Amino acid sequence: MLNLAISSPREAGFDEEMFSRVSGLLNAAVEKKEIPGAVAAVARHGRIVLLRAFGAAALYPSPRAVEVNTLYDLASLTKVVATLPVILGLLEDGLFRLDDPVALFLPEFAVNGKDRISLRQILSHTSGLTSWRDYRHYNSYQEILEAICQETPDVQPGTKIIYSDLGFILLTEVVRSLTGKTLDVLAQERIFSPLGMDDTFFCPPKAERFRTAATEYHEERRIYLCGEVHDDNASVLGGVSGHAGLFSTAQALLLYGQTWLNGGFLPGRGRILSSATVTAAISEQALFQGERRGLGWVLKSCASSSAGDLFSSEAYGHTGFTGTSLWIDPHLDLVAVLLTNRVHPSRKNTSILRLRPLFHNLLAAAVID
Repeated sequence: MLNLAISSPREAGFDEEMFSRVSGLLNAAVEKKEIPGAVAAVARHGRIVLLRAFGAAALYPSPRAVEVNTLYDLASLTKVVATLPVILGLLEDGLFRLDDPVALFLPEFAVNGKDRISLRQILSHTSGLTSWRDYRHYNSYQEILEAICQETPDVQPGTKIIYSDLGFILLTEVVRSLTGKTLDVLAQERIFSPLGMDDTFFCPPKAERFRTAATEYHEERRIYLCGEVHDDNASVLGGVSGHAGLFSTAQALLLYGQTWLNGGFLPGRGRILSSATVTAAISEQALFQGERRGLGWVLKSCASSSAGDLFSSEAYGHTGFTGTSLWIDPHLDLVAVLLTNRVHPSRKNTSILRLRPLFHNLLAAAVID
């Protein structure tokens, strides 16, 4: 999978002593039980300067150490690593315009004030759709789709940012409607395979579970989830959804992040998106109470960013509920991946909310060129 050269921190423009504090931070987080374990990966100037494992991939039922190729449940990183690039690729194919109404492709959606909600509004979380619903007791993908189509927006579409899983679940069906193919198949064909992201997939094969980080204890099944999607709604949807369900490694995400930093191109692998498309996706589409959104991506703002305080205003990224994150800073020419399973054994541990910005602050502070 290795498509990026390996470099020392000094060669990549970091102060080595300050850069070493990143590993110190993550070791301390494991020791203080803020996270069971992590894999951190950093690239600068197109070269890998950090790829290191910390702590445990599982504490229960049997302890197991993290390795650099440990698979993590990405949770909502799925939105920007699978769903977003697939949708943008279909945009480049001329199958729709961003301001086309969703109802053009899913006519059943055009009820209860949703007839004008656009694909741009879904991607920028300005559709007005509610953030989340509990679909655990629904019996099928079709039932959930019908329920979303019957939703009434919480606010007038286009007036407020409401981060919505529902919108990205809906995009799963938009993809199928436009192409006749499922999201997982298209993501493999158009993103993961071309970039050499061999360890990236929905519904990991059982043979891969031995190297997958465990997540939460499932009360009803009385097991610690490992290699099965943590998100309950994605589970009901069969493990493949536009909002969650993807598994990957830190190294694969580094390749993906570098591709975005390069304007949609990865040397030795080719192009998955045009530079014009990348520019559109990372341009501000919505601003509300200090929160900035591109297409899919969170744009760096001054307000409580998981990217910390020192990444530039050009930075963009996303996080996942299980404890994952990917941030890209064009000004610093840097890609930062932090994968943890902070929900193991319980989601009650929220230390990641402080750990993430500290991690990114240390990275930015170590840059000296």
